Amino acid sequence: MNFVTLEFASFLLFVLVAGWLLRDRDEAYRAFLLLCNLFFYAVAGIAFVPLLLAVAVLNWGTAHLLARFRERPRVRKALIVADVAAHVCLLAFFKYYEFLVLGLESLASLGGFGMGLVAHALPGTDMLFPVGLSFYTFQGLSYAVDHYRNPDEPPRAFLDVLLFVSFFPTIMAGPILRARQFLPQLGHRTWESRDVQEGFALILSGLFKKVVIASYLSEHIVRGVFESPEFYSSWAVLAAVYAYSIQIFCDFSGYSDMAVGVGRLMGFRLPENFRSPYLALNVQDFWRRWHITLSLWLRDYLYIP
Repeated sequence: MNFVTLEFASFLLFVLVAGWLLRDRDEAYRAFLLLCNLFFYAVAGIAFVPLLLAVAVLNWGTAHLLARFRERPRVRKALIVADVAAHVCLLAFFKYYEFLVLGLESLASLGGFGMGLVAHALPGTDMLFPVGLSFYTFQGLSYAVDHYRNPDEPPRAFLDVLLFVSFFPTIMAGPILRARQFLPQLGHRTWESRDVQEGFALILSGLFKKVVIASYLSEHIVRGVFESPEFYSSWAVLAAVYAYSIQIFCDFSGYSDMAVGVGRLMGFRLPENFRSPYLALNVQDFWRRWHITLSLWLRDYLYIP
């Protein structure tokens, strides 16, 4: 379900009204939010809802096992290694499935078999692209790793973990949440007038970036030049290159603005994801400003470890 559609606007209005009515009933609100999350993801790809549930179960179960074997460091290390390996295999399979199929087709043709043999034996590549896979696997994995690093922290209930992994404003393209950012807010949501104002302002900002700027640049400048650059002057190609950089920024940051704004209307404060990246002084500074939550995730869970 795209953010810039009437369908999403109707869905969001329903979520906000029902959420307001359930604001004082914590358990009912969590159940309602979970249904909204799963419905939102099912609209994007109902076949992959079990995959989303599996990621939540895997990390919730890992956290509970880590707590159970708190005094056995070797077992804890084996558990977290298995959890990380499972996520890596999951991402690698879906990211490189098409490459695998193409390789098998080449081998089949070299062996004298028909090209259709592999196509009939394996699912088509157009069916195997789970929406938001990287984002919710990163979130789920961070939950388990945080428990490994903090053995005294008690694991959360499965419903809370599933809510965290499947939170619909961020599941498609971020920002990437941390459990310590999201879970404490489940029972302490706030609806202040300032949050509502800033939420609507962020949504309008995101819509303007995506619908007006990014769409215009794509349709009227970038696409034509990139498809047939030989028919344009060097200055036109250069202008298209710069226009494309603006298009990418407006499209991605516009979505993040809308996600943060939707979260703010729902009573959740989500992390900032873009901070004027093209004003960076160097490459390092750029990655502190562009897709901030991904850069921080890679720093904390990959680069430093």
